[in-house]
Amino acid sequence: MNTSPQYQLITKRILELVETNGYKRGDKLPPERKLAEQFHVSRNCIREALRTLAEAGVLESRHGDGTYYKGTDFSSIMKTVTSAVSRHHERIGEIFELRHMLEPQIAALAAKRITREQLDALKAVVFDQHQAVLKQQDDSQQDGRFHRILAEAANNTAVLEVLDASQALIDDTRIAPLRNESRGLASVTGHMRIVDALENGDSEEARKAMEDHLCEIEQTTMN
Repeated sequence: MNTSPQYQLITKRILELVETNGYKRGDKLPPERKLAEQFHVSRNCIREALRTLAEAGVLESRHGDGTYYKGTDFSSIMKTVTSAVSRHHERIGEIFELRHMLEPQIAALAAKRITREQLDALKAVVFDQHQAVLKQQDDSQQDGRFHRILAEAANNTAVLEVLDASQALIDDTRIAPLRNESRGLASVTGHMRIVDALENGDSEEARKAMEDHLCEIEQTTMN
């Protein structure tokens, strides 16, 4: 499944809503909840689409007040939106580069230092994630929890400080428009392999399992 066209589809449908309803400059859009219900997608998906349109200069988001149409000429909108989506795609690629720098080494350290309690917690999270994927539910919370427990298992406060500082960036690789069943299943499989390496205390295998996991997730996300 190609997530980029899906992502563009949400932005286009919001634009169609604006055009069909004859919105004028300064008119307020429906709240995220209503848009999510109308388009049958998550609020996170709507939020990311609105952010892209805001970056393209089509909409204005006012904190605590809502989202407003800026009255952009529709003849140039789609070109602008496509450009904004492309920039977002490039940014996701850069964030994955950051993850490749950090997370394989974190997994290697965790293989030496993880406790039985942390290992059991990882297994429980993977089980919950698998159930969410099978039910076609959002598994981003379980995904993020897995990587957090793994970082804590590395038992290095500096690592946690770096991750805390970069967490908002890393979370951008887990947003709804970038998630699909194929990615979810690949994520679960990768996490299982990492857990196996941790249980065996194999640092090199844990490092490789994480590197392979990130490569596969990046491929399903970016293609």
